[in-house]
Amino acid sequence: MDFKKIISYLIAVTLPCSAIPALNHSIKPFNVVAEDNQSEATVSFDAVTGTLYLSGNVKLNEVQKYKGNEQVKTVIAKEGTILPAYCSGLFSEFKATEINLKNADSSQVTNMDSMFFNCPSLKKLDISNFNTSNVTSMYKTFAWCSALESLDVTGLDTSNVIKMNNMFAGCKTLTSIDVSKFNTSKTTNMDGMFSSCSALRSIDIKNFDTSNVTDIGGMFGSCSSLVDIDLSGIDTSNVRSAGGMFYGCDALKKIDMTGCDTSNIEDMGQMFANCPALTDIDLSGFDTSRVEDFGRMFMGCKSLKELDLSNFNTDNAKQMNAMFRNCSSLTTIDLSGFNTSNVTDMSEMFLGCTALRSVNVSSFDTSKVTSLGNMFNNCIALTSVDLSNFITSNVKTMTAMFYQCSSLTTLDLSRFDTSKVKLMQDMCRECKSLKTVDISNFVKSADCTAFSMFRSCPVLTTIYANNDFEYNEDDIYMFIDSKSIVGGNGTKYNDRIYYSEYACVDRNGKPGYFTKNPKAPKPNTTVTTTTTTSTTTTTSTSTTTTTTTSTVMNTNTDTTLSTTTTTAPVKPVTYTLGDVNNDGKINAIDASSVLAYYARISTNQEGGYTEEQKLATDVDHDGKINAVDASNILAYYAYVSTTKEDILSMVEYMKKN
Repeated sequence: MDFKKIISYLIAVTLPCSAIPALNHSIKPFNVVAEDNQSEATVSFDAVTGTLYLSGNVKLNEVQKYKGNEQVKTVIAKEGTILPAYCSGLFSEFKATEINLKNADSSQVTNMDSMFFNCPSLKKLDISNFNTSNVTSMYKTFAWCSALESLDVTGLDTSNVIKMNNMFAGCKTLTSIDVSKFNTSKTTNMDGMFSSCSALRSIDIKNFDTSNVTDIGGMFGSCSSLVDIDLSGIDTSNVRSAGGMFYGCDALKKIDMTGCDTSNIEDMGQMFANCPALTDIDLSGFDTSRVEDFGRMFMGCKSLKELDLSNFNTDNAKQMNAMFRNCSSLTTIDLSGFNTSNVTDMSEMFLGCTALRSVNVSSFDTSKVTSLGNMFNNCIALTSVDLSNFITSNVKTMTAMFYQCSSLTTLDLSRFDTSKVKLMQDMCRECKSLKTVDISNFVKSADCTAFSMFRSCPVLTTIYANNDFEYNEDDIYMFIDSKSIVGGNGTKYNDRIYYSEYACVDRNGKPGYFTKNPKAPKPNTTVTTTTTTSTTTTTSTSTTTTTTTSTVMNTNTDTTLSTTTTTAPVKPVTYTLGDVNNDGKINAIDASSVLAYYARISTNQEGGYTEEQKLATDVDHDGKINAVDASNILAYYAYVSTTKEDILSMVEYMKKN
């Protein structure tokens, strides 16, 4: 810093008769005028008033020099100011509270991407005289102007604008936006256009021409004050993505999408997710024939009491994970018309559907599904579920599949093929009414984890199974607190023996908690075939064969359905308890990661952990990931850092503590 020049300047401004030394290269915050070195001045800054003046032919790089400068409080365009054609990021991340561009000539501007992006202090913005007739892109133009109290965009000419995605995203203080005069005839992208406008109470887009729009995903996401919205006149015939369209609209009670053409939509994932007040939605006109992603579509719709999806065409569906998660008012749902032959993920599909008493999934084709984890978790009212047609030969995860299904009394999984499953932990945990479970054809390899699989099932007496359960040192608490279990040869539950060494058929000389089922059926599987159409067969037995073209056989009905299967090598699930980030250390970083994960899932966000990380995190094996796990990891870290004895592993440490 040139203190001599600064002192000279201060003396000069206090003594009018003094000569002001040349300060063209002095520090900008102390200049009365800082201007472009070119012949035309474009930017000048008055440090006394905190005002940045624009004039002449504005140069993008000269304006952006003031990005993040907290001394700039106001930006004013002087008469004759001409904005450049490329205005992308022109005022991005400015700290000013007011920007007045009413005197600026914007007639040559073609790009306004992120022009005012992330101006967190901006309260007033005057663009009332803007000529935007040549603008083609308004991506993130006003995004995250979170303090903006009002915004007049009625004069904007949007007739040539192609991109409007995230245009107003994050304008959290705006209660209204008048876009009724927008010409959107050329617009193709409206993804996230109003997302996170959390104070927005209403929006009128009935005049929007959306005939060319292909993406409306997240368009109203997290507009938490919107009560209702009318999209009945919107042309969605070319839309491909509607994922997250109304995600997090907390106050939304009704959505009218009558007449919307959804025939080309491929993504409906999270479309209505976390709309807890939504009570009325008519989907009878939905054409879902091209939809591949239904994941989390109705997740968190806690007020929906009924849902008619009888017209849904799911022929192309691949994702159905968490589709109805936390729909806690749904009492019944008929999915018998669903074609799930291409679905690979059904994890968490009904998780938290606490009022669900019945669900018809008997026609599900699960031959391509790889994850059934948490599928019925916390379905506390569910009294029965028919899974006799499930084909699980490709499933790798069954974690907590029936966790806390406290009204189930029997569970027949005898046709399940678990030869590829690597995660079975908490599968039937806390099924308080469960008396009998049939897992006759379960195969559990040594690298498959099954800790707490039947934990806290107080009335469970009979487990039909075989001896294909290989021991895993992590399979602790497998039978703990299931004190009614009796093996097929009379072996009763022992408080001191609840590990997986008793996961075997009870017989003389070899006690166990399992009972052999002499009438166990064959598992549902796949068989080689040369036909590609639906057929019937009189064969009641089958052999699993890897083939490019195959037919799914349900041995219960002796009916075959065409499908295609491929076999990929299955990697064993490996993890170190407590080492959440898998860096070979267990320390405070792991604990911090756990707390961050817990904070995310507590607010219905994705935790972001892999299955391996979840296993490594749940150090107390209670089936939950929370602050207790973080505390235990910190305690272990302190122990390792201070002990002078041989260091115990995390598993050993938790057993002792």
